[in-house]
Amino acid sequence: MRKMVLLEHISLDGYMADAGGDIRWIRFNDELAAFGHKATDRCNAVIYGRKTYEMMAAYWPAAGERAGATEHEKSHSAWVNGAERYVVSRSLQSAPWGAVGDCALVGDIRDFAEIKDRPGGDLVLIGSIDTARALIDAGLVDEYYLTLNPVILGGGRRLLDDIHGSIDLRLADSETFSTGVVACHYVKA
Repeated sequence: MRKMVLLEHISLDGYMADAGGDIRWIRFNDELAAFGHKATDRCNAVIYGRKTYEMMAAYWPAAGERAGATEHEKSHSAWVNGAERYVVSRSLQSAPWGAVGDCALVGDIRDFAEIKDRPGGDLVLIGSIDTARALIDAGLVDEYYLTLNPVILGGGRRLLDDIHGSIDLRLADSETFSTGVVACHYVKA
């Protein structure tokens, strides 16, 4: 069975976005990119919610081909363009991904139980707070790659609000970066 992996950047007070939806507070650098690659490189499928999909689809399909693209942009663009791409949405009719082709639309979170049973590599969810919460609450997330950024936002949208019940986790790995970010990889206990 495929595993579902969550990759999220959070503030010290547990928010994924500030009150205005801004995520520019994330202390992104090469160290953080390398940690993210630990999650993505083992997966051959990516999951986005509608809002995150719209942001990602506007950038990543051609990001690696742009003049001055960083190594991260080149490698992540190549990875995501070659991955299975799922978009969780009940409103979209299609989900194009540049010249690469369309993403598969999933209207019901429960469908991911069947998708996890299909042959293939693991799946990674990036961003997408509502989708992340729903997948966590449905018990479908197996591993958590979380980066704790040294900032207190004081409001916004928390990752773990509205989760019902407890989930026991075990720390598999952790790193501290020069930016003060602490990255943790947790697996279900």
